[in-house]
Amino acid sequence: MKLDDSQKKALENALKDIAGEAYVFTPKNTDESGILIFTKSDPLEVSKEVAKQFFLYSEEELNVVVMDQDNLSNEQQSFLNNTKREPLK
Repeated sequence: MKLDDSQKKALENALKDIAGEAYVFTPKNTDESGILIFTKSDPLEVSKEVAKQFFLYSEEELNVVVMDQDNLSNEQQSFLNNTKREPLK
């Protein structure tokens, strides 16, 4: 995921109050990408808040995936095994 300056600023703002690790992710064999966040906080609330804050600053949608790295389902582990990740914060 290549971010221009305005997208970087929007992403910084969207993640500023999030406790956890954030990554840009790209599933292998696809062109789609998004933000992966590992946190103990409520996944749905974190996802909605990050997507909303990003949209407020960039007027673009953002794929946001949130999970607890210490409590992964089989599906989540499979997702992680099939994605490339780059740390954001």
